[in-house]
Amino acid sequence: MAIPRPGDYITAKCRRCNDVTGHVVMLVLEGEIAKVECKACGSVHKYWGSGEAAAPKKQSPSMRVVKAGQTREAAKELGAPKATKGTRTTAASRQKAALQKNESAWQEAMVRLSALSPQAYSMKTPFQKDDFVDHPTFGRGVVIGVIRPDKMEVLFQEGVKVLKRAHE
Repeated sequence: MAIPRPGDYITAKCRRCNDVTGHVVMLVLEGEIAKVECKACGSVHKYWGSGEAAAPKKQSPSMRVVKAGQTREAAKELGAPKATKGTRTTAASRQKAALQKNESAWQEAMVRLSALSPQAYSMKTPFQKDDFVDHPTFGRGVVIGVIRPDKMEVLFQEGVKVLKRAHE
């Protein structure tokens, strides 16, 4: 058999299609085919040979077989290990916990400042820490930090926002 060159057409085992299909040689290293592109699904992968015997015997845990018609992302989601109770927290659960923490902090601040009337928000007003603010979009909030020279962090019901303020 002649030494294959990039661009040659061959039949080979496609791991994505899970079938022997037509391929184009993409990379040849030291006289052997290293990478091929499947003409059926368009995936570029290692050359496994033309039959079942050439396929690797065992997959590494990081390798996922993607069936024809699926995306790589879908295969990753299907093959991803599920978090068991008590092992890891998901991003959604961490975000939910942070929102609950912000909500409770905001409610405590509103109870503490309920006797005061809030100042209408303006970028020209020099707010200080613990000032009670009434914003036209975000509603009522409390200044939790001052960032020099002209910004402040305000805790609103929906979370912390960084707003502009007048410098002192």
